Amino acid sequence: MDSSDFDVNGTQPSLIGSSCSDLIVEEYWHKGELDNPANVIWLHVDSNWHRLTLDCGVVFWRSNVGYGPKAYEMPELESQVRLTSLGQTLEVAGRVIANVSTRSVEDGLEVALQWDSGDRLVFCHFNDKTSYYTV
Repeated sequence: MDSSDFDVNGTQPSLIGSSCSDLIVEEYWHKGELDNPANVIWLHVDSNWHRLTLDCGVVFWRSNVGYGPKAYEMPELESQVRLTSLGQTLEVAGRVIANVSTRSVEDGLEVALQWDSGDRLVFCHFNDKTSYYTV
């Protein structure tokens, strides 16, 4: 991982070769509209939760946090956080992580998870929002 154009806060966990039992994203909703599709990314690997957040050119890793994601309401902001299991919807639960890579891209950064099948799930952060796509 070349961190010349971004910073890493925390330590990226050793995920390569491990089975991902679930991958959940926290979606941030404001006034009934999806505002941030992957505000926080949660990986459940080897019975531990690992939290990944991308923000302003910084990759934040927190490992073995001792708890998993939780949905919650913020009525004072007319907002809520909903959970979506990408492990289930993208059928990556139970797959082995073959690689994790981070790179800066124009006006943002990306973190890619590659599975043993060769498929990749890429989280990209632009304009203070994190989304994802598969390759």
